[in-house]
Amino acid sequence: MGLWYAMKNFTSKYCLSFLAAWLLATLLPSGTSIAAVRHFVTNFSQGDVRKGAQTWEIASYDGTWTYFANKFGLLQHDGSRWKLLPVANNLDLRSVHVSHSSGRIYVGGIDEFGYF
Repeated sequence: MGLWYAMKNFTSKYCLSFLAAWLLATLLPSGTSIAAVRHFVTNFSQGDVRKGAQTWEIASYDGTWTYFANKFGLLQHDGSRWKLLPVANNLDLRSVHVSHSSGRIYVGGIDEFGYF
């Protein structure tokens, strides 16, 4: 009876180890997939942007431009360059909305509302 118990215990441990290894190998993404996910999000410091530290809202236009309602105006980013589009009163912008139908970018801020 001792040999039977030892064989049964060894077999169940071996099967569980094999099953765990197989699940890890098939269900976890490969190293290249993990690297691609890491680069999905890019963090920018204030030094990268060189504009106001506060950004209130973000809107995207056709996947090429991203607009940020910022402390110093409307920031436009194309994936590599930043451009500041100031507003007339030089105060904070708090909201941005991209209208695809009219081709305009609506912004709102402190005592300011309009479009680009």
